[in-house]
Amino acid sequence: MSLRVAICITTHKRRAELERTLMQIATLTPPPDELLIVADGCNDGTVKFLRGKFPSADATANVTRTLLSAQP
Repeated sequence: MSLRVAICITTHKRRAELERTLMQIATLTPPPDELLIVADGCNDGTVKFLRGKFPSADATANVTRTLLSAQP
């Protein structure tokens, strides 16, 4: 049985930091089997950047940035 590796990244208005992180992930050997990115309310070009430079990443965008509370 071979192991599978998935990396999940959440981000909020940190496009430059995300780009640096993804460039480091791209150097991994072997590469991850799956790369999941959640852009939470980003209006800094993060989603456009992901679609252009990392089209193989599974990116999800939450455009409303809904905050959830644990309080009843």
